[in-house]
Amino acid sequence: MSKKDQFLFHEVQYVRQFKLIFILLLGWLIWMFVIAGFMFYDLILKPEQIDWTETLIGFTAMGFGIILLIHLCFFTRMITEVTPKGLFVRFIPFHFRMKEIDLKKVVSLEAKQYRPIREYGGWGIRVGWKKKVYNVFGKEGVEMVYKEGNKLLIGSQRAEELAKAIQSILKK
Repeated sequence: MSKKDQFLFHEVQYVRQFKLIFILLLGWLIWMFVIAGFMFYDLILKPEQIDWTETLIGFTAMGFGIILLIHLCFFTRMITEVTPKGLFVRFIPFHFRMKEIDLKKVVSLEAKQYRPIREYGGWGIRVGWKKKVYNVFGKEGVEMVYKEGNKLLIGSQRAEELAKAIQSILKK
């Protein structure tokens, strides 16, 4: 039996909010011009007092900033797996290994559509009062309600299929 056959559900989702990526890159560009403006101001008004190491550090920080931003925008992904052993989520680059989601205290679950910005404050790993969400794209997911009243939503492009896979584990 191959590893793929052991999955009841397997999904890899990538960041696809191009508006968000554009806004982040625009913000970086504005920040770059602000730093460059301060450097230019120093160069014009105090040329004899210029510390070129600070200038080099500023440009290096801008370079690392754009590399980090590009990495976060284009390499962030979420892997969701349901196996006979349980539900696992990995939010790359923030989780180093699969995180097992506790299903022992789940009272109910449903595949649903939601409004990411209004209900959870956007995409990503979001933690609020008695609710938590893992999502990277879209507005569909599976919401689980726990005995204590806490809620956990796992974003998915195949929410119905994910709900059925989780339900099959809960029945055991």
